[in-house]
Amino acid sequence: KNNTEAWACTPYSPGRCLERDTGGNCVTWDAFGAGTPFQSVFGYAPTCAPSYATLMEVLQTKGCQGGLDWHAVGAVLNAACSSIAYGATVEQVVEAYAKARTGEASTELVKDVFDNMNNRGCPIDRWGQCEEGFTLNEANECIPVILSSTPQDTDDDGKPTKPGRRPRN
Repeated sequence: KNNTEAWACTPYSPGRCLERDTGGNCVTWDAFGAGTPFQSVFGYAPTCAPSYATLMEVLQTKGCQGGLDWHAVGAVLNAACSSIAYGATVEQVVEAYAKARTGEASTELVKDVFDNMNNRGCPIDRWGQCEEGFTLNEANECIPVILSSTPQDTDDDGKPTKPGRRPRN
């Protein structure tokens, strides 16, 4: 959320920083036109921030952290980056969010799906349940993190071997 350079692969703008802390991190983002408004992307005002809030402001608002709106912003940013094999399009993310807002789908379920999709395959297992080099997937299995510099085990035909569960001891 604080890496505004990562937004370059999206059509969205984080806005501009109005105030930075001593470490150089932005602590106050603008709300009036410089960033992409949440409502212009999702068709609804955020439930956790003012109706005029930008995508970045939803990420920065303490009352939003961990909620549907917060995870939806991460999901739409991830889906918008063509370099990331996210597993959903921007349109699908927006549609799922709308279903959660209208009650057609469970808000908690949609939030959890976005959370899992936003964090799966991340080299840092934020749940802390897997040993180093593994991350937790949606099926609650520890799977190896394959980076371009990580050699991959293969069978005799050169196909990747199926990962096993390797939980943290």
